[in-house]
Amino acid sequence: MRLAPLLAALLLPACALAAPAAEGILLPYREVTVSSAVQGILAEVKVREGDTVAAGTLLATLIDRVEAAEVDRFAKVLEQKEFAAQGTQNLFRDQVVSEGEAIEKRIERDIAQLQHQIALEQLDRRKIRSPIDGIVVEKQKEAGEAVDANEPVFHLVDISRVYLQVFIESTAALKLTAGQTGSVDFPEYQTEPHRGTVDFIDPRIDGASGLVRIKILIENADRKLIAGMRGRVNFAPPASTSP
Repeated sequence: MRLAPLLAALLLPACALAAPAAEGILLPYREVTVSSAVQGILAEVKVREGDTVAAGTLLATLIDRVEAAEVDRFAKVLEQKEFAAQGTQNLFRDQVVSEGEAIEKRIERDIAQLQHQIALEQLDRRKIRSPIDGIVVEKQKEAGEAVDANEPVFHLVDISRVYLQVFIESTAALKLTAGQTGSVDFPEYQTEPHRGTVDFIDPRIDGASGLVRIKILIENADRKLIAGMRGRVNFAPPASTSP
């Protein structure tokens, strides 16, 4: 296994300190690329870069005149089939028609319901929604542009929590456990120390460097911490202070 070029930038002298202490870079809690489910032309883009969105927020719509017309058509067919099924059921109760005829009309109604549901699904696939709570950091298309199925349109990040990713000596990593807490500070930014929790300890040791990747989870409800900041975590007991 080889370390990526970015790893070299993360390896700071702190890694050689008595562990567990290390420095690293903040990563978003979640980072997603949002694509279109189908091919089409963008009718409207509803967000801008920097907008905060909730999961399910409508980000953009594709031209959907044909799909909307299909929904209307199958809605009318369904209405007709429901009326016919109910009428035939009443006639069957009065012994005017056979049970087979009543069953046939119910089946036709059920098929119409399925066709209507499929049409609604096809219409909904013309809408691009956010899968997460997050911030729009990239918008790659504008209204009027064509998109292919699965082509990236938006890039979103969730920084309501962030990870401090560090690489430490394997001997130090063995002293850590998931859920262990520590103090995280950001010397370059003069922010208050934050409490961090060990969320992930890579079960692999890099053969070339002897280092282990660790991810420290930090709450960031006020979003003052941003991805890319350099931070330092220290799990050593706090120094005692005189009263």
